[in-house]
Amino acid sequence: MPAASVDKLQRLEALRAEVAALEHELGVSRPTYGYTRDETYAMALPRGEEPYYLLPTEERDAPAPVEGPLEGVTVIDLTRILAGPHCTKMLMDMGARIIKVEHPDPTGVASGDTRPSPEYFAATSHGKESVAIDLKDEAGKAQLHALLASADAIIENYRPGVMTRLGFGWEALHERYPRLVMCSISGFGQTGPASMRPAMDTVAQALSGLMSITGVVENEPHGHGANSADVISGVHGALGVVAALYSRDRDGQ
Repeated sequence: MPAASVDKLQRLEALRAEVAALEHELGVSRPTYGYTRDETYAMALPRGEEPYYLLPTEERDAPAPVEGPLEGVTVIDLTRILAGPHCTKMLMDMGARIIKVEHPDPTGVASGDTRPSPEYFAATSHGKESVAIDLKDEAGKAQLHALLASADAIIENYRPGVMTRLGFGWEALHERYPRLVMCSISGFGQTGPASMRPAMDTVAQALSGLMSITGVVENEPHGHGANSADVISGVHGALGVVAALYSRDRDGQ
């Protein structure tokens, strides 16, 4: 990383520490990352560069629960990038307890980091709890089952079929945890001829025609500045989870 960039990041961390000290002095509180493991945070860097680590300025405890209509609801969050994390962030804002399951390697995309846009990670992760679990390891699978035993919902946005290969597909989970709600977010659904196609926000904007009405007529189609497709997917996911929880409590399934 260029020396100037490192200097700016270090100054930014110093300012954050100063703000945190003032907030503590004034008795002001705000949501923070609820990590339960002692690890560093890696800043996003251009591909090919070594990650630059920022050490937490203080120990971060699990966040205080948010009061809301979903208070008492526990959600296991296996999501990454933006659509899924935005979904669970909305549920957290309504009072649900979100336990974010991350990959043991905090520098990889699998950890839930949204590089090269760490601001998305910050915006969608604060207020959540976090645990590092390797779902390909038998001990890690046992850890996830321990969490699911007292959970109300599990939300994931892996490629279709990944959860089944890991042993956590809908059929297996529904048989073992009949009251568990499961939400799977993917680009083209869980079944059908296009289900295995990869999809990011830009793909959804292009295929939906949204790009054709963005920008100016003289230029080629242009994507939204904000990742609107991911955000809208997260909103619909959260609405679906709330509806499923209501249905479960009303009908028992």
